[in-house]
Formats: sequence, C-alpha cells, structure tokens
Amino acid sequence: MPIIEFVGMPCSGKSTSYYKIKEQFRYKNQKVLSYMDLFYIYSSKITKLSILEKFSLYISYYQYQKNIKNKKYNTKKFPEKKLAIKYFNYFKISTRKLIHKNINNIKQRIIKNFNKDEKKLYSILKKSIECSPLDFKEQLILKSRIQEELIGISIYKKLKLKNLLIFNDEGLLQRILSGFKKNNFQVKNISYLLRYQAIEYIFYTKALIKTLKKRSKIRKKGFRYDVLTNNDIIKWQRIYKLFNKKFNKDIYKVKNNISATLLKKIIKK
Repeated sequence: MPIIEFVGMPCSGKSTSYYKIKEQFRYKNQKVLSYMDLFYIYSSKITKLSILEKFSLYISYYQYQKNIKNKKYNTKKFPEKKLAIKYFNYFKISTRKLIHKNINNIKQRIIKNFNKDEKKLYSILKKSIECSPLDFKEQLILKSRIQEELIGISIYKKLKLKNLLIFNDEGLLQRILSGFKKNNFQVKNISYLLRYQAIEYIFYTKALIKTLKKRSKIRKKGFRYDVLTNNDIIKWQRIYKLFNKKFNKDIYKVKNNISATLLKKIIKK
C-alpha cells in the first residue's frame, strides 16, 4: 500500500479535503493510518518500554485521537475555592507533566538510534521549522510533532509495514515546504526525503491569496496570515509552484474528494 501526503499553503483546504477523502477510504473498508498513528501504536516494537511508558503512550494516543475527531467535552466547573478541586487540578497537571516526560524519553531514545539518513533528515526538518513563519510556541509544538512523524516513517520502514495505507493531512514534505524564510528552502532537501522514503501520492491544495486570508481570519486557532506581508505570501507560493513543477508526476491537485478511478488505483496498489 502507498504513502500519501498533503501539501499546500495554510488555509488552502488540506484538512477539509483530508477528512473527506478519508471517508472515501472508509466507505471502501480501507483502514488508513498516519505517521503519528504509527508512532503511538508501534513504538513498543522498536524500543523497550516500561509499564509507565506504555501507559503514557496509551493515554497520549487517546488524547491525540480525541483531538483529531474534534470532540468537545463539557466539564462541570466548580468554585476554585474548594480545596478538593485544587488538589484535583494539581494531580491533573502533575500527571500531564509525567506523561509528557515519558513520551519525550521514548522519542529521544528512538532518535538516538536513528541511522545516518534519519539523523540528516531530522536536521533538515528542524531547520525548516525554524525558518517557517510560525511563532516560537508553535515551532516548539511542531518540532515535537516532527519527531513523532519521523519516528512513524522510520517504524514503517523498519517493520516493513507495506500492507498499511499511510495517509497524512500534513507530513514531512509540508514541513520542508514551510521553511521559506532566510532562503532556507532547497529542492535537494525534498529529493533527500523522497530518496529516504518514496511518497507515491502527493495531494496538492491551492487557493487565491484573498481566500487564504479570509479563511485565516475566521480560524479559532492555527496559523494566521496577518503575520506576513503580501510579498512574503507570494514568495511562499512560489516555493509551492517550484515544488509542483519539479515533482509534477507524483502530484495530484485535489479539492475535497478524489475521483473514483484514483481511489481504486490507490487501494489496488
């Protein structure tokens, strides 16, 4: 089964198209996993985990899936004065910190054993995030995420999980394409990633600048275009155009759904 990644400017419709196409796969009874799923499900296959680390992975994966489904849980609010609630909040925060520490330990242990190609790719991805228009806090979140994504693709190769369909609304290609500031973007970095692991289908979404800005303004969270000038946005778009020109044979322009023919081709593969 192939690996599929989405690329495109923020607010160009990647997530909307991803969920709609994912439903197309589900309708055909085709299970799909992302790089992040691979990290949470299969990490125990490539490194020894303590019981506490296994528990931390389980809880984190549950939270990750909950966020993906965008479920909203209404919790009853109690007066802050109540001592029991203060103790509960302290326990909740302490548990979250412990889980985060355990997950980070797992990641660092696996990253330490990366091969030469994986270490170089990790360096490329980190540099791309640092040269992206994201603020410091968003960069920290994304740096943590690329660790899980790269570990996921490493697991895919090590365990030879060729029978799985890997489908990402954003993946490692998108991370590299985001590093357009300080003239960081280089086509050779994309080529290096694709030599490490072929990505058979690249789904590309695009939209006009005015549409990108309009969608950005109504976002509750995530990247906003008001941190960029029009020249910056045009410069970023040029990178996607260059990428599209260079790797055109593997790129499929999508808007919401994909054709029945392409769907059948992917599943057959």
